[in-house]
Amino acid sequence: MAYEKYLIEATKGYLGGLKEVGVPAPLVVLVSMIGVKGAQLGVDTFYFGDGDTPIDRDVLLLPEVLIENFDCNVASALRPIFDAVWNAAGYERSFNYDESGEWKPR
Repeated sequence: MAYEKYLIEATKGYLGGLKEVGVPAPLVVLVSMIGVKGAQLGVDTFYFGDGDTPIDRDVLLLPEVLIENFDCNVASALRPIFDAVWNAAGYERSFNYDESGEWKPR
């Protein structure tokens, strides 16, 4: 959950700065993780089971996300990125989202 929180907060900050200097929306967020081969997500197996497997590549290229306006729900917009990270670690999706798609970290 920690990396999701940090990325959400950082993206909010970057969007605020870009808006302040007059950069127009839409914008694309691109995230890559480098040096992650063998890394695993630190999850509680009681809640999430034993799906956690080491990431099998050194560079994890994550899906790009379109931010259509500065008033968007950043946590919802970044979900495809988080789902891809969890998927690379052997899980179906990020389990930090509820049934309605709202980010509710566990």
